[in-house]
Amino acid sequence: MTPPGFAIIGTSRCGTKYVSELLKASNINCGHEDWWGFKRRKLPGLAGDSSWVALPDIERKKWSGPVIHIIRHPLLVVRSMVAVDMFNPERKGKAAYNFIAKHQPDVIGLDVIDAAVEFWVKWNERCAVVADLTLPINHVDTSLSKISEIIGRKIDKKAVNKMAKGVNSKQHLQSNKIPSSIILEKLGDRGQQFGYW
Repeated sequence: MTPPGFAIIGTSRCGTKYVSELLKASNINCGHEDWWGFKRRKLPGLAGDSSWVALPDIERKKWSGPVIHIIRHPLLVVRSMVAVDMFNPERKGKAAYNFIAKHQPDVIGLDVIDAAVEFWVKWNERCAVVADLTLPINHVDTSLSKISEIIGRKIDKKAVNKMAKGVNSKQHLQSNKIPSSIILEKLGDRGQQFGYW
């Protein structure tokens, strides 16, 4: 089975689903966790796959090709990861929790907010090392020519402009109960390397 020709990576909850849909709007067959994901079967025939789960394979050189790293604001990602309960020890046995325990074990056992902050920092640092381009999710729409050049596919800007912007935003899952000050205190100046503060 032929693997995807390019990868879109980042943390969980960073916007990989949005980028997949954006590329599909341009008739580019980009999966979302369809090659690198928790399904038992890999989907064949993908031009690319947009998945936070791809990172370990790329680092271990099990796959090579163009890589775009998507990064999303840490306040949004941390709140979303906490809301979907990614670091709750009661989730043992769940695919995402087990994946994190295997590939970023130092965050397991921390308070859930600490775990989410540490995961955001460390996973993004690892992604940036293997990426051809690191791009904030809010700059994707204005960076289509760069993305097109890296993945070697033409992106239809008109089709992208017609696309709905709220793909998989799960606003109802935003845990806004966590004050920004708590997340920012835990993050410190570590967001600066990605342009946040």
